Amino acid sequence: MKYIVSETQLKKIIDSEIDERSRSFAFTRKKRLFPKSAMMSNPDRFKEYDKEVKGINEEKTSEVFDEFADKRMGGAEKIANNAKEKGGPSMLTYHHFIVKLPYYKEASEGKFDMDESKKEFTKTLKSISLNMNQTEFQREVGRLEVLGELIIKNKAI
Repeated sequence: MKYIVSETQLKKIIDSEIDERSRSFAFTRKKRLFPKSAMMSNPDRFKEYDKEVKGINEEKTSEVFDEFADKRMGGAEKIANNAKEKGGPSMLTYHHFIVKLPYYKEASEGKFDMDESKKEFTKTLKSISLNMNQTEFQREVGRLEVLGELIIKNKAI
């Protein structure tokens, strides 16, 4: 027995099934089915109309940067404190995160200087070597991370 199916019927059958295509970003964009959280985390990927429909306001304010730095500071502080409590090999983690706190604090207070940070990033990058001891290495890599993170975030805002 053969079934004769029109193109329209075939399309309905295909569209009703959930497959890789239907979960792809291109398909969801075509159908405008993406979640607000995805749009907020990466607004540059979406059209202005889509952002208006979901009520996303992309104000480029220092508040966003300050809030980012404040949240990152809280996380770094928690990790540093937990590592210090554990002691032993965890002290390397402590040294890696404790060096980040002053940078996050400065940024969260609105005192972030982009030019100075870029200079310090380059200086820190050049200072890292395999001749350092583990503690020095963790401190410098932590400094490099926080500076890079803040520079990149500041550019994005």
